Amino acid sequence: MTTYRDATPDDWENIAELHALSWQLNYRGSMSDNYLDNHVVAERKSVWKQRFATVNEKQLTILAEQNNQLVGFSCIFLDDDATHGALLDNLHVRTESKRQGIGKALLKKSAELVLKERNNQSMFLWVLTNNQNAIKFYETLRGIRHDMKPNPDCRNKDTYRYVWDDLEKLANLQ
Repeated sequence: MTTYRDATPDDWENIAELHALSWQLNYRGSMSDNYLDNHVVAERKSVWKQRFATVNEKQLTILAEQNNQLVGFSCIFLDDDATHGALLDNLHVRTESKRQGIGKALLKKSAELVLKERNNQSMFLWVLTNNQNAIKFYETLRGIRHDMKPNPDCRNKDTYRYVWDDLEKLANLQ
């Protein structure tokens, strides 16, 4: 059984490790092997430790757990964009836990949180153009591709912006 809860500052290291593992497994070829093999874990730990070091009322992080082990998470930043609203900055699920509805549940719970905190604000995310599995997932869940931009963190890879303008529909998807 999967349970969901808000992250606490004590969760930063587990989040960072899952984030790094997800990048190592899914971004090979988009990010340098040297970075993924030698630097991503320390860099993600630094990012997540900092994110939880000070209270940020606009950062909302949801954890998915099975048997008290982290299997997925999402992180939202409210009010990130004047047009597109809240940024879904992260949505990661352990490979062995995929296809169990965890990603969909995290996306829906993210929409619910944004609705609760900001009522009718929309939500968006950025996804690498070559991340076809993620693109298919977001399109299946009614994400609309809006625009594209270069991603300076990845080798010659652009990113698409996917937007959910009607968070009520997303939150209520079956």
